[in-house]
Amino acid sequence: MVYDSYSLLKTGKDQTGASFPLTFQMGAGRPAGYVYFSIPFVAIFGPGAWGVRGLSVLSSLGIILMMFLLVKKLFGEKVGLISAFLVSVSPWDLSLARGGFESHFALFLALSGLYFLLKVKKSGWNFILAVIFWGLTVNTYPTYKIVLPILLPIIIWYVGGVKNFLPKNKLVIFLGSILAIGIIGITLSQTFTAGSENRFLDLNLFSSSKEAVEQDINFNRSVDKSNSLIGKLFYNKPLSYFKLLGSSYLSDFSLEYLVVNGDKNPRHNMTSSGLIYVIEIVTIILGFGYFYNQKEKRRDFIFVLFWLLIAPIGATFMLDNHGLRTNFMLPPLIIFSALGIYRLMLTKRPILIIGVITIWLIQFIFVLERLYFLSPNRFARFWSNMAKTVATQSFEQKDNYNYIIISSKIDNVEYAYQVYNKIDPNMVIKQNSQKTTLGNYEFKKYDNVYIGSVPEGALFAFLGSLKGKAKYYGSFNEANLLGKYSTLLDLDNVPSAVIYEK
Repeated sequence: MVYDSYSLLKTGKDQTGASFPLTFQMGAGRPAGYVYFSIPFVAIFGPGAWGVRGLSVLSSLGIILMMFLLVKKLFGEKVGLISAFLVSVSPWDLSLARGGFESHFALFLALSGLYFLLKVKKSGWNFILAVIFWGLTVNTYPTYKIVLPILLPIIIWYVGGVKNFLPKNKLVIFLGSILAIGIIGITLSQTFTAGSENRFLDLNLFSSSKEAVEQDINFNRSVDKSNSLIGKLFYNKPLSYFKLLGSSYLSDFSLEYLVVNGDKNPRHNMTSSGLIYVIEIVTIILGFGYFYNQKEKRRDFIFVLFWLLIAPIGATFMLDNHGLRTNFMLPPLIIFSALGIYRLMLTKRPILIIGVITIWLIQFIFVLERLYFLSPNRFARFWSNMAKTVATQSFEQKDNYNYIIISSKIDNVEYAYQVYNKIDPNMVIKQNSQKTTLGNYEFKKYDNVYIGSVPEGALFAFLGSLKGKAKYYGSFNEANLLGKYSTLLDLDNVPSAVIYEK
């Protein structure tokens, strides 16, 4: 992703050679939002960690601000301040802030759009801003294409109907409508013609579970002792998919996911903990109770509740829990938790407040320890640290050899090499369109460095056929093919690759 930003900055083309595309094919149809808005950070910091993560870090600050403004409008300044604090220390948001995640930027955009939609009555021009922010949202992360249209009728109901939702100024309505139609057209075009949903089409339950569902239906029908008509009535695809969807949807509200383990993906969940704090079970329940005796706040309650219930729908079709796809759940959870804390403060019972703070502080210390000291070392391989080590060392040593061959079986090394070594985008575009042949095998070639794969049975003979001094970086699965080899260690003395020299 960061190399697409770098390539656009230098050439006006992505790394496949497409001029200013709205969908990036190197990311299986990655939407455009994060790539383009990262260009200023790449211009300042280069195509490295800061280049790709700068936008996500800035998004965190924006999310804190928008949570304050949004919740202040809904429930007052004190609850807004509590919400801003809670999101700033949220394990969920801390993890998302530290990676270059499109969904994190999309969350900021979605909150901004929602805030301006609720402010249309104050100024009609907020409608234009809302359309822009939501237009960017759906072109930054795909699940929002499903979630925001479902949430929109709830917003219209919440503000009192269409008459309060649309601005009074007819010019603003006209401009906003033209803008919205244009954005919808671009979004639909990217979805159905440019392949922006290729990953979704490959991984959604209707494709990934099709064979398992059919086998389960056929087995149940074969062992059911009733007649075939009843078997078809009780065991069929619609019921099976409905059950899978229901199970997937409800799992996003489970304690296992929200409180205990999160999605168990160390890329999304760097704190190795739940997405919210254990004590927030109590504060969220208290937040629900906040509305019990306040009939004038029932509309607010329904709005926030439906927001929470709608938020994971976009991720439901993918079956697995996923901290990126469900992150629109975080704001309503924070709101309920903030209301619970506010309600607790109103009771003026210092012992209860001290107890809540103590329990929270204990877990917060564990969260920070894991975030800053455990995860960077334990989960380095999930961030392709091996590829970084190979890419940087091979680049430094390439002048000492006639050939340097890097096995593409080292995870992500073909991308790491061009990123960490700031390879000229024109060279990358050329290699992506037409690879170089060496010894009857295809490679990406950058000077005398070749990145690609050779069949296992031919690897040793291929290396032997190279004339001159050569160095081979391979994966550990290839060690037994090389005979004599050494091991490359990263800065933390973790084995990264095997090395064969000729």
